[in-house]
Amino acid sequence: MLEMILMLTLCFSNPFEIEAPTTTNPTVEDYKNAQAALRKIEIGHLIKKLYPADWEKEIAKSSKYFYKKEDFILRCSKALSQNLFLYNPKTIFSEGTDKKNCVVGYCSYNGPLSNLLEELEIALREVGFCGGIYYRTGGYPTPRGDELKFAGVPYAFKLFMIEEAFKLGFEQVLWLDSSVWPLSSIDDLFQEIKKEGFLFDWGKPNLYGILPVAKKALEEYLGRDFIKERKIAGWIMGMSSLDPRTKNILKDYRVLVEMGIPFLSVNPEEYVITNILLKHGVEARARKNFMITCTKNNSTYVDAIKKGCKFIIRVH
Repeated sequence: MLEMILMLTLCFSNPFEIEAPTTTNPTVEDYKNAQAALRKIEIGHLIKKLYPADWEKEIAKSSKYFYKKEDFILRCSKALSQNLFLYNPKTIFSEGTDKKNCVVGYCSYNGPLSNLLEELEIALREVGFCGGIYYRTGGYPTPRGDELKFAGVPYAFKLFMIEEAFKLGFEQVLWLDSSVWPLSSIDDLFQEIKKEGFLFDWGKPNLYGILPVAKKALEEYLGRDFIKERKIAGWIMGMSSLDPRTKNILKDYRVLVEMGIPFLSVNPEEYVITNILLKHGVEARARKNFMITCTKNNSTYVDAIKKGCKFIIRVH
């Protein structure tokens, strides 16, 4: 398995990697240089080469979960087009009375997400969350110091933020997407993380949501076909530093981030993290009335309240 992974690495070097210093405290100049380097990456050309020609001709007719080249390009180029480092990064740490639990988040400067993330902090306190709240707007999490050179790897920052929270001393850490809005207490989620070691929601897998070369790399890593397995949903992810599997999960995540190729999908971090969890015997759970995605005018908010949902995903 290792030999095959090394061969794939040699054939396809990480298309997202940039030159960046190894430091846990990047300077504004480091960020500016990283932003300029990310702008030079043209991922669309690679995706067009790797995208199967028969998908658009045949699969589009038979699958409602079909994705075009443009969908892959959009999802895989997010970090290349967003404004991550153009200004001084904004790092927020709201200390709570609970020193063991923490919610983390991250977003770019451009778009509505920075405002949503600030509002999420307020909402968490309103539902009684007493733990730490740690998030970044711009910049990049660097728990080990070399992460900045992988800032172009789509959505790789999520587990890096969790790892940073562990370094701050928290034991149970919950990632929430910026668009999330809690409708009730989340204390029970941290109890689950502490008891089970992890908390992941899940969605249906999709054979046509990941490029074959990325699927191949992940199959070699896992040692089996994974496409029919439940895929984690990346909007919420909980991990405990006390679970002995966590260290190895983060270690394996680093290996796949350094490869880059496994992230070539329409749900980049979800397929990668799904495979890592499967390898270590961690399964996502189906959760009834857990989350509803809102419509353009947030009209589903009322439905979410009636159904007793834990969260809504706001329009963004």
